[in-house]
Amino acid sequence: MKISYFKELDGIRAIAALMVMVSHYDYSFFNSNVGRYFISRAPVIGQSGVSIFFALSGFLITRILIASKSGEHYFKNFYIRRTLRIFPLYYLVLAFYYSAYPYLSGESPTPFFEQIYYWLYLQDFAVTFNWPSNGPGPFWSLSIEEHFYLFWPFLVYILHGKKLFYTIGGLLLLSIGTRVVLTAYHLKVFYFTFSRLDELALGALLAMLNFGTEDKKKAAWCLPVFVIGLLATVFLFVLFSGDALPGVQVIKYCVVAITYSSLIGLVLSMPDAHILKRLLKGRFLLYTGKISYGLYAYHLMCFSLYRAHLKTGYVWLDFILSFAITYIVAGLSYRFIESYFLRLKNRFAAYGKPVSLPPISAS
Repeated sequence: MKISYFKELDGIRAIAALMVMVSHYDYSFFNSNVGRYFISRAPVIGQSGVSIFFALSGFLITRILIASKSGEHYFKNFYIRRTLRIFPLYYLVLAFYYSAYPYLSGESPTPFFEQIYYWLYLQDFAVTFNWPSNGPGPFWSLSIEEHFYLFWPFLVYILHGKKLFYTIGGLLLLSIGTRVVLTAYHLKVFYFTFSRLDELALGALLAMLNFGTEDKKKAAWCLPVFVIGLLATVFLFVLFSGDALPGVQVIKYCVVAITYSSLIGLVLSMPDAHILKRLLKGRFLLYTGKISYGLYAYHLMCFSLYRAHLKTGYVWLDFILSFAITYIVAGLSYRFIESYFLRLKNRFAAYGKPVSLPPISAS
């Protein structure tokens, strides 16, 4: 079944990328105590942009898997398409980071035994359990998504209706339980696959609920959930940022996941003429969403190299130019590298015979 493409989700993806980029910028130029306090908290909220990426991935991947499970080469086509989308840029950036970047930035080269976890998509384990490692900072989230892709297609293929719905509930409990254990042993919960699966799972739940058409009933419950969740998210991230109370660490990712999943559901349920949908389909956000993978992969290195070689001393000019250079690099990467592999994806159709997305009440 050829499923619909939602341009507005590119707009949401763009906002997520910008949130992450803003959260990673160096705000040490703020001199006043008041300004430094608020600006130091704002990027913490920006870090939650990764949660938007997780919810989007859970939603989009699950829709594709459900729609294609009746077709031929279900597993082959899925994994080839994911490989063509993710691996080329991922390994290109890794190669640059470990070869040229140390000499351009003045940093020491990374020994191979500290690189290996990134080459194998195990960096989230290394960071969580404090194994000696070094690699591109944002890449921990890519390992989580890759781990999700390893098992989720099999579960979607063998489970139907309520069984898949209960599995999503199990993933939520697994994430909460993992965070309880990690906090008990004073380990980080932010980077680990099994402590962040609830965000991907709630995105998958949206796909099970078959969001994607104008539906006022669905939008009616999404709006209050989003508003309440957003207020709770701001409260938790602003007042309890960093290594917060264990109880906060356990619950806050569920709150964030519910907030952003309900936002996605709300947007998808809105009429096409709604002003929010039109804004999300604006040219700038659509372009940003298109190159968001590159923005995510390159931005920390671009920011660092800009500070090392091009910094003007005018704080807002440096801020604008840092982002502009990152856009240029990501745009060139998309045009000359990513687009080639994206065209290859078309050879591996993602959809099978026409099917309907099953309701969660099905057997």
